[in-house]
This record gives sequence, C-alpha cells and structure tokens, in this order.
Amino acid sequence: MGDNLKRNTLEADKPPLAAFIDNDNIVKGIEDQYQSSSVQGYDIEKIVEYLKDEGELRIGRVYFNPSDFENVKKKSLLHRFNINLIEPRFTDTYKHKSLADPNMVWDIAEVFHNHPEIEKFAIISGDKDFLPIMRKLHAAGKDGILIYVDGSEAKDLQETAENIGWKKYEVPVYRRGSSSR
Repeated sequence: MGDNLKRNTLEADKPPLAAFIDNDNIVKGIEDQYQSSSVQGYDIEKIVEYLKDEGELRIGRVYFNPSDFENVKKKSLLHRFNINLIEPRFTDTYKHKSLADPNMVWDIAEVFHNHPEIEKFAIISGDKDFLPIMRKLHAAGKDGILIYVDGSEAKDLQETAENIGWKKYEVPVYRRGSSSR
C-alpha cells in the first residue's frame, strides 16, 4: 500500500499525471466502513503524496455536490484541496443522485483527447461506473492508479486495476488527532 512509496525520485523522471476524485463516493465508502466518531473523512494530503510519488501532478480535480458545503465546518475542505493543487468542481444532483460520475468520465475523456502529454491517470473512487474508462485508457496505452476505500464496493475496480497493471492504494482516512490511519 502507501508505505512503499518511492521517495526522492527526480521530478523529470515522473510521468505527467491527471487525478480525478469522486468525493461523494469516497466519503460514503468511509462512512460505511469506518463507523467511528474518530474518523473525520479522508486525508487529501496523503492522497496527494501518493499521486506525487507516482507522477507529476498536472491536472487534479475533485467533484462535489454544492450541498456538501452547507455547514461551515466542511467549507474548510475547499482550502485543503486548493492548497494541494486539486481543483474543486461542483456537480448537480438529480432526484438526490449525484451527477459527479458522468462529469468525471467526461473530464477524463477531455483530458485524454486534449492533453496527450498526460501519461498516467488516477481515479479516486470505488464506483463501478469507471470500469469502462479504465479499460479504454489502458487500451490506449495510458498507465493508471486506482485509489479506493478498502472494503467498499470497489472489488470490481480493484480486480480490473490489477488485471491491467494499474497500481492500487487504499484511501487514507483522516482520524481525529492523526493525519493517517
């Protein structure tokens, strides 16, 4: 997992990387797996460390629903993403269903077509909706990383990532009084 990170690799040796985070999926996965008041969400700084160890982060996007920030406490998350070079993207909902997935797929396809210099893609989600895009990226010769919540519905994604040679990491949770699990 994350303990075997490659430190001190020269930036020039790292492939250009684009990362896409499905915030709603990750938060729900953590809530389902860690029903503890000490778990406060996920550790974006640790995820960015994983990404920077795997490549040169050129494009980073996290997908939110506007309602995710109705309470003031959660608004501080936006600052944490911004300082880590991850651009917040707000998506609509339809009948209480987040539309983050189609927006992410569209953005991944857009980056693939408009930024051929991007050699590696990171998908941070456990949603099976990303299976086809993972396979398409692989078929087009792109490398990738899957970061998922352990124990969540991500089993199909994990198997696909393993079969196509993508690295896998578990989402690091953020606990009260600690920056990782």
